[in-house]
Amino acid sequence: MAIEERDRALEILEEVRRRKAARDSFPAYLEYVDGRPLPKHIRFIAGKLQEVADGKINRLMISLPPGHGKSHTASQHFPAWYMSRYGKKQFISAAHTQGLSDSFGLKVRNIIKSDEHRRVFPDSGISLDKSAAAEWNTEAGGGYLATAVGASVTGRRGDILLGDDLLSGIEQAESESQRKKLWEWYIADFTTRAKSGDTPIILIGTRWHLGDHFGRLDADERDGTGDNWVRVLLPAIAGEDDTLDREQGEALWPEQFPIEYLEKRKRSQGMTARMWASLYQQTPIVDEGGIIDRRWFKLWKQKTPPKMEFMVQSWDTAMTSGKSSAWSACTTWGVFKDDAEIPNLMLLSVWRGKKEYHAIRSMAQRLAADYLDTNENVPRMGKPCAPDMILVEAKATGDQLIRDLRRAGVMATPFNPDKKGDKIARVRLITHLLENGLVWVPGQPPLFEDARPWAQDFVDQCGQFPASDSRDLVDTMTQAFHRVLDSGWVYHRTDERGISSDYDSGERRGFYW
Repeated sequence: MAIEERDRALEILEEVRRRKAARDSFPAYLEYVDGRPLPKHIRFIAGKLQEVADGKINRLMISLPPGHGKSHTASQHFPAWYMSRYGKKQFISAAHTQGLSDSFGLKVRNIIKSDEHRRVFPDSGISLDKSAAAEWNTEAGGGYLATAVGASVTGRRGDILLGDDLLSGIEQAESESQRKKLWEWYIADFTTRAKSGDTPIILIGTRWHLGDHFGRLDADERDGTGDNWVRVLLPAIAGEDDTLDREQGEALWPEQFPIEYLEKRKRSQGMTARMWASLYQQTPIVDEGGIIDRRWFKLWKQKTPPKMEFMVQSWDTAMTSGKSSAWSACTTWGVFKDDAEIPNLMLLSVWRGKKEYHAIRSMAQRLAADYLDTNENVPRMGKPCAPDMILVEAKATGDQLIRDLRRAGVMATPFNPDKKGDKIARVRLITHLLENGLVWVPGQPPLFEDARPWAQDFVDQCGQFPASDSRDLVDTMTQAFHRVLDSGWVYHRTDERGISSDYDSGERRGFYW
């Protein structure tokens, strides 16, 4: 009995020691309430958050792969520990939407109410006078406010400001207007809620783009005009000079996501190099360089193309003619199914030129009737090959072209590029089609070792984007791809669905220019 009493006394002493350690140390607290040893990377992050609480760090960036515990650690448990440890502190937390921000606030509030937390901080609790998920007070006089990008935080000041996933994903990150909106809100609203210049700011998120808020803060620091930030950037697979001293190629959380899983995930259909670099490696630039790799285009090694289910013609028109003006361009694309019944895209014809508007209108009418009739000087003889859809960028002369084609009996469909972001954003949003081997160009007979000359010119311009002087052909491709994606004619290989389109033309015979 004495032995049992002694063991029980030792257990009580150990529990008292652990609770005291959890009150004083955030890593110890996180381990206590989670009820398990902390993974190495979580312990490292928790240690940095401890330094924020101790006043040793006042600017902290945290970026690591999805599912690796960044929000669980920094946005949920850290506020609960900090507000209970330091009593009357005010905590302001932001996310890209109010709904996400509210969910964080609810989780923090529930952690404070939990039995595990109350064992560490028995005097902590949520005040009954204000206890909504988005805004609540503690019984000690502290306060928590959940807000979102674009929302006003007027009238509140924070002892700590935390922003988690201020950009929702790649589409928003690639939009220059969305990045500008976030930056203006961050500078003019969010950071002005700090109680002083030394108020800690913690930013958590994925590095999607060089020009995102992380990138701007990096640039300001390099220029000497910004704050000095401590950065915790932990890639899923370790590279050289790893922050955690991992061996090159070692997984960040091998118990949860072993290297075999990560390598499989990296090679999975739908996971583009861009997405992998941003989501999992925290590097918004792909090492290979350009956005579009020429090798992504597949070479069709037959004299005739496969039977097409849908053909779309895409126009990008310039403002004026002349040597200094932009090119006007038109490409025609066919949609066909491969042997696995997966929809693919094939380039069928290309036209481009620096022409006056009347010549562009005339050419558009010719190509609407026969997409192979690209020789301006020699009309094509033979059976016409008309596309199913004429897509025209609805800007400047494009608006006029749409009206003129409709008056001529050609049903042109407008495309508003602004809805998809800037030129670079629009390209990045369709690169998964190229990377997954769904885009073909015709080979040159008889050996089919290279693309046909006009197709090779097209591929070369794509490979040079965005550094090339001309982007007209790339613009026609991106708007055509966005249209077929939006219509359901082509989709991610990982999407478990078939073609569900707003147009059904049946199987068609395609031809090359």
